[in-house]
Amino acid sequence: GGKDSVGGITSYVKTVLCEGGVPQRPVVFVTRKKLVNAIQQNLLKLNGEPGWVVIYGMAGCGKSVLAAESVRDHFFLDGCFPGGVHWVSVGKQDKSGLLMKLQNL
Repeated sequence: GGKDSVGGITSYVKTVLCEGGVPQRPVVFVTRKKLVNAIQQNLLKLNGEPGWVVIYGMAGCGKSVLAAESVRDHFFLDGCFPGGVHWVSVGKQDKSGLLMKLQNL
């Protein structure tokens, strides 16, 4: 179950990302496979270790879309994040609101 694919995305991935609040692909979407692979490789290096993967760039250049796309893969999601993914937007959050969001995870 969950391996049926629509547009390359399995129902399992759709469910996990939806439950975690990960944004959907925008209508206008450009695949950046090299960058997605680089993010996935860096996340895999952290598997089981504390650390960070930072995506940076100018406003509107697609950082959030890139981050979301990096976890939109069944085998990667299963292997790297078996407990699921939780999307936390921090840019427009005050400190107390952000703390509350993190405590609810």
